[in-house]
Amino acid sequence: HFCYNSAVYALCNGKTYKPLTQFCSTTNVITDKCGSSTYNTTTHFCYNSAVYALCNGRKYNPTSQGCASNAIYDNKSIWSNLNSSLTYSVFRDSRDNQVYKYIKIGNQTWMAENVNYKVSGSYCSNCTLYGRLYTFAQAKSACPSGWKLPSRSDWNTLSNYVKGKNANVEKSLRSKKWSGSDIVGFSVIQPGNYFWTSEIYYPSGSMDMSIQWPYYRYVSNGSAASILEGTEGCDGCGVDYAHYVRCLKK
Repeated sequence: HFCYNSAVYALCNGKTYKPLTQFCSTTNVITDKCGSSTYNTTTHFCYNSAVYALCNGRKYNPTSQGCASNAIYDNKSIWSNLNSSLTYSVFRDSRDNQVYKYIKIGNQTWMAENVNYKVSGSYCSNCTLYGRLYTFAQAKSACPSGWKLPSRSDWNTLSNYVKGKNANVEKSLRSKKWSGSDIVGFSVIQPGNYFWTSEIYYPSGSMDMSIQWPYYRYVSNGSAASILEGTEGCDGCGVDYAHYVRCLKK
């Protein structure tokens, strides 16, 4: 033991240290405190006086990086469009290791950005910012395991929940970077504001697959009290239009 400021402390591997600014780690190594906190150096690290969990045993830069599925990722530029006052979680798509932020809205959990998985034939003008554009058929395989292409009912549930908080549903769903209030963290930006549903409309009750008209939802720069809906329709061509995909957790 040793004495410091009239108090007795155990030696750290036979050495003295300064208890006000240092501590003896679980591996018997003298370590500087993180601010005023001690921490387990085998599972955590200190950055700018804050304690963070190691990522699979590795340190990272919390101001520009994060950890998901035990792998370090770089923060995405699109995340500057999200609502910084809300708490998002991060998901890693095992198919291509891309990461997405998501958020719970009412009883649903939505991705807070458009999916960017490369399905054959899909394309994009700015993949990182807006995600990829998919035909209706391509959209069916765009969402990762555990997530799905939302149905019309799923979109209605979101719309009704937001309307219960603010009658101006469109503004409430738009990112603050696109004249919105983004009160639930859905963070829609333009032009990535047209989204496929999982359902099809058959004109005049027809079940002829050649004239199927898929439903889509969109958020405009207006003040509608719901999430607007349309169908991509012209005989034989509706399925060839391309829109974005927002995935919903199953």
